[in-house]
Amino acid sequence: MSYNKPLQDLWEKITDIESRDLVSPKPFTPSALHVIVSHHAPQYYSQEQITQLQNFYEQQLKSQTVEDNKAVPTTSHQTGHMMEEETVKEIIKKSKKKIVKKNVTLLSSLSPPPPSLPDQFKERIGDLNGTDVKFLMEKELFETDVKPNNNQLSMLESKIECEFLSEEEKETLYEREGRQLHGMEVNLLDPCLREFTLSLKKWDMKTYNLVTNWNNVVAINNLQQGHKLHIWSFRVDAKLYIILNKP
Repeated sequence: MSYNKPLQDLWEKITDIESRDLVSPKPFTPSALHVIVSHHAPQYYSQEQITQLQNFYEQQLKSQTVEDNKAVPTTSHQTGHMMEEETVKEIIKKSKKKIVKKNVTLLSSLSPPPPSLPDQFKERIGDLNGTDVKFLMEKELFETDVKPNNNQLSMLESKIECEFLSEEEKETLYEREGRQLHGMEVNLLDPCLREFTLSLKKWDMKTYNLVTNWNNVVAINNLQQGHKLHIWSFRVDAKLYIILNKP
């Protein structure tokens, strides 16, 4: 959505801890804004806060089922004062329902908060002095992702949650030598923190593909059709790393 990227950029511009503390509510209070920010920048939240946001998101969706307004009973014996009081109560009741529906509409248009990155990956990223950690997508493996003769993991651009490439890298992916796409080299950490070197390419305008050494990743991790992967990215200096985690 159009407002997610500006919110993420605004938050990332606040680089010092003291400033972030000033804009962060204490104690932490889940909100629709936090759901949006955590969706694109989970590294700014603790595991406990991510859990709170997930619970908040689910509770707000459940509250979408709101009882229909009940008619206010009136009798010929009611005084004008009683009628005014009942009218005010009904207006307040309807206003509350409108607020709930508005919040639910906003939250329903969002994806659930991103999963938490397991501690072993956080430690490895720290050892590498890695930065810019991003959750890209949950990927269900199809037959084409695990067939040896394909040797590629496909990732639909429409399913990727955020921008993870620089403009220069995007241009590199469109470069060709004759009919051969150049692609770009990336490092990949598998669920056991083993490191592989692969090539990232874009066959068409809609699909990214991890190729070259993908069959080794499939074989060593016994990946099969139907398995689900959480895919993340981070940077070591300018170098792009991809993380594969089996939830």
